[in-house]
Amino acid sequence: MRGLYNAIRTNVSAYDPTNVTDFEYMFSNFLYEQAFRYNPNGYKKLGLAGGRFLFDFNNAFREYRRTSTIDGVGKQIGLDLETYYLPGQHRVNLVRTEALRQNTALEYWCFVIDPSLMKQRNVKDYESRYYQNNDERDIKIMVEWQGTIAWHLEQAHSLLKTHITI
Repeated sequence: MRGLYNAIRTNVSAYDPTNVTDFEYMFSNFLYEQAFRYNPNGYKKLGLAGGRFLFDFNNAFREYRRTSTIDGVGKQIGLDLETYYLPGQHRVNLVRTEALRQNTALEYWCFVIDPSLMKQRNVKDYESRYYQNNDERDIKIMVEWQGTIAWHLEQAHSLLKTHITI
């Protein structure tokens, strides 16, 4: 099953984060052309994004933070967008994942998945056992688990990634 990265083969787009002038347009175009091309279970999807991707996405809307009063001073300042809509009720909820590690090229990536098309596959279910020596006072318990997630219908998932190493 090889994980999510290897499960998405055909629905992949690449971009250069240093040359993007309108991040919102680039992302909405990716959603329209790639992420919402196949919607067997509706128009709600989940975006698993790296930290820099979310940082750039939120900065695309920085003008919405401007206020005409001083009520915001000393309170909460900033913008944290979690849901993005396209016309026709197409919705993607964005979540940061630490699997796309900071200070690597992966922090610019974003997977858009349909959670209803994933299934947990257990090879070895949760099994606990003691592993301390007989002369030790502390009780040590190990929990073993082996498995992965199967991603059904590859066309319903998509990946926006960088094509360069940053």
